Amino acid sequence: MRQLVRLWLPHLLFVTGCAVFFFVYLELMISVVWRWGIINPSTIGSLIMWGALLIAYFIAGRWYIRWYARRVLYAMYPNNRRKQVKAAWMGGWAFIFPALVCLAAWIWGNVHDRGDMSNGYVVFAAIGTVAFFFAATVYGLWVRAELIGIDKTKMDG
Repeated sequence: MRQLVRLWLPHLLFVTGCAVFFFVYLELMISVVWRWGIINPSTIGSLIMWGALLIAYFIAGRWYIRWYARRVLYAMYPNNRRKQVKAAWMGGWAFIFPALVCLAAWIWGNVHDRGDMSNGYVVFAAIGTVAFFFAATVYGLWVRAELIGIDKTKMDG
C-alpha cells in the first residue's frame, strides 16, 4: 500500500495541478481575453490560445516524467531495471481511473439521454476517456524511454 501511495500520489497531485491550471486558464481566456476584446473567440486567436495550453501541458508533462523517473522510480529501485519498469506501468494506472470515470459518464450519458439535457457532458466524457487512456499509454512508454536514458547515463558515467 505504501508503495502505491508513493507511486500514485505524485500523479494525482500533478493531474490536480493541471486541472486547476486548466480552470484558471479557461477563466483567464473568458474573462480577460475575450471580454476585453483582445482576441475574438471566433478567430484564429482562439486556436492559438488552445495551442498555447497544449504546449504548456506538453512541457509540464515532459518535465514531470523526467522528474518522476529520476526521483521516484530510480530512487525506489536503483539497481533493478525490471522493477522500475513494472513500477512505471503501475504508476500509469493513476491515469486509468479518471479514464474509467469518464467512460462510465459517457456510457451513462448515452443511455440516459432524455433529449431535454445538453449533450456537452457526453462530449466532455468522450474526450476525457480518450485523453486519459492516451495519457496512460504515452506515460508508460515515455517513462520507459526515460528509464532507458537513465541506464545509459549511469553506464557512461
